[in-house]
Amino acid sequence: MHQTIDMDASDWFAFVVRGAAYRETARLSEALADLKKAKVLGEPIPWPLGELGRAYALSGSQAQAQEIRDALKDQWKGNPVGAYNIVTVYAVLGEKDQAFAWLEKAYEDRSFFLTGLKIDLAMDTLRSDPRFKDLLRRMNFPP
Repeated sequence: MHQTIDMDASDWFAFVVRGAAYRETARLSEALADLKKAKVLGEPIPWPLGELGRAYALSGSQAQAQEIRDALKDQWKGNPVGAYNIVTVYAVLGEKDQAFAWLEKAYEDRSFFLTGLKIDLAMDTLRSDPRFKDLLRRMNFPP
């Protein structure tokens, strides 16, 4: 991603991917910097905003994560895409019931991001819940 960003510093996708990689390797200050940039460059696309919300939650910035979650929910009202991004922020914040309610919306919307449900680290807080296993079953994912 570094080379892509060096070639085109306006590529929101490169910033979101690199920011997510930093987030998952606990380089949270770098993740936040990249994801803030991705949010600005990618507006109004919900994916960078959801990734930023996850990073805020992991960094302990609960209020900022909640603000982003609420902004995503407002976006969703006008254009119901991005439910999965809302799920991930709820999940990382530990708000399981809300995460599952939004997982159902993502399932109904046939969100592309559900394809990574089994490996998405944001789902770690939900995996032991029977509702998670039920969703995997309905999606025909192997146990």
